[in-house]
Amino acid sequence: MHKLLKHGVDIIAMERIERLYTKQPVKFPQRILSTQEQAEFMHTKDKCRYLATRWAIKEAIFKTMWPERVEFKDLTIEKRNSKPYLKNYQDCAISWSHDAGIVMASCIMWSS
Repeated sequence: MHKLLKHGVDIIAMERIERLYTKQPVKFPQRILSTQEQAEFMHTKDKCRYLATRWAIKEAIFKTMWPERVEFKDLTIEKRNSKPYLKNYQDCAISWSHDAGIVMASCIMWSS
């Protein structure tokens, strides 16, 4: 049986991320993406959606880890069987959705 520890949620307008990316097309991705994600980002067609999704997921994760401070670029989101997961964290579930220019993400962390 798992014990729920924390649940974090975030929602962001892709328009906001697009403005940040337009202002800082190199610095902004480097600030929020891990090295592995930056390599993946270079081959992504919809760069603003990729950045907005990673932002929302990492913000939701950040909220579950509070008060521990973590840098977004130190978190890596990967896919396993088409499902997102946080690299190096097994007790974590991530979900996200996007529609009409909005990205929403949720993260649940638990202890065994």
